[in-house]
Amino acid sequence: MKILWYIVTILLVILILLQNPKKESFKTFGFQNQTLSNTRESEKLLQNITWIGVILFVILTSCLAL
Repeated sequence: MKILWYIVTILLVILILLQNPKKESFKTFGFQNQTLSNTRESEKLLQNITWIGVILFVILTSCLAL
């Protein structure tokens, strides 16, 4: 169980580091094309996977604390 917690922790750190908040600056220039649309979809998927990882981390931490 503890090894699974370590794996989730490392994956969560990697997922958080993959997210780049500076990519949002392209929206201010107003060029909207298919590439940016695909980028937004992949960012949304990355955010969803990150939230699932956070929830799994909290559950595993709670179980290990008992």
